[in-house]
Amino acid sequence: MIVNYNGKQYLKNCLSTLSAQSYPAIEVIFVDNGSSDGSAEYVRKEFLSVRIIESRKNLGFAKGNNIGIKEARGELIATLNNDTEVTPRWLEELVGAMNSDELVGMCASKMLHSSSVKRKTVR
Repeated sequence: MIVNYNGKQYLKNCLSTLSAQSYPAIEVIFVDNGSSDGSAEYVRKEFLSVRIIESRKNLGFAKGNNIGIKEARGELIATLNNDTEVTPRWLEELVGAMNSDELVGMCASKMLHSSSVKRKTVR
């Protein structure tokens, strides 16, 4: 699930990498938070399998996620920022980790910056 606000410039890369996932059962939900840059129209035209939920105004990231989660049909939910690109086996690996032990309740991906510069993301 992706929450978006005026992030059209990121959507091609983000949604293309989701479309190329090796995991077969994937539902992509796109929550648009009142964008004025044509984001929802772009997704509607270029990514036909993506479920689009549109808000007339920016409800914020947390509320956008809550709206998308409520509409999700799957048992597991992954959330991504609109500027994220994932590797082809990203979802397959996450689902495998989730299913590896009944005590696992949540997984997170390792984040890598697209440049070779090492960046500190947690303090």
